[in-house]
Amino acid sequence: QISGRYQLEQKPMVAFKTIYNWLYTGLIDLDLSVLRRKGRTRQLKETRGRFRIGTPIAKRPKEVRNRET
Repeated sequence: QISGRYQLEQKPMVAFKTIYNWLYTGLIDLDLSVLRRKGRTRQLKETRGRFRIGTPIAKRPKEVRNRET
């Protein structure tokens, strides 16, 4: 946004990193909350094709050990 305004006003090209440095040091009077926010998207963990871990045999009730099926 700021670099686009600089182009319209026929001012020299400035790197975006320089513009952010100016903002953080206070050389440009602009509220930092209006800046664009862009971050990396979080990759979801793949859960298909896996067995869910259940209760171990040792922790199951005694009736389960005695069944015949």
